[in-house]
Amino acid sequence: MTQQHTPGPWEWRFEKVGSRPSAYHHESLLGPDNIPILTANDGLMLDSEYQIWHNDADKALIATAPDLLTAARFALSIIDAPDAPDSGASPIIVLGRQLLRAAIAKASPQAR
Repeated sequence: MTQQHTPGPWEWRFEKVGSRPSAYHHESLLGPDNIPILTANDGLMLDSEYQIWHNDADKALIATAPDLLTAARFALSIIDAPDAPDSGASPIIVLGRQLLRAAIAKASPQAR
């Protein structure tokens, strides 16, 4: 049985759990219907605001992964379409096809 990724959209939720002095921070990546995909706790007792992820660009990229995979599959289907105008001869199309196939394979558990 092939495992499938959780469909998008994905979104991040950050919350402070508890109160001082034993409060900790909890961050979750949630799929549709608030299905948890990834959760992390900092395990620290902090008085100030703290985020587990230090790079917002990484957070955005992770949350966008399902959309990027869909876009890559769509782009590859256009490039590989039988009625595509002479796409196979262009070096840039050949490179694009290779990059798309490699990215899609990386996102597929059966490719590992």
